[in-house]
Amino acid sequence: MNDEVLNKLYGQMSSVHDKAESVFNTSKLSTMLQNEYKNKVSQYNEMYDSLEEMKSLTTNEEALENLINQQIEVLRTRIKWQVDWVGRAIDYNKGKNELV
Repeated sequence: MNDEVLNKLYGQMSSVHDKAESVFNTSKLSTMLQNEYKNKVSQYNEMYDSLEEMKSLTTNEEALENLINQQIEVLRTRIKWQVDWVGRAIDYNKGKNELV
């Protein structure tokens, strides 16, 4: 069951990421927004990949479920962050420059 949720969320994350990448590549952004984007995407990728590696090393079903649940949480957090980042990037391009 959690594998299905994980796969669905991964697809959603990929879609959100593609849209965020488009904004990143086509917008004139501050260095701060660019660096934040690169660093956060890298961190989320590393967290997800690390959990994936741990999954391949475990044979315990309970541990495997816990790792999948952690991956689900990483994806949910990443999606939320990327949606927020896109909003701030669009606001920045509109001249609001109110970065929090």
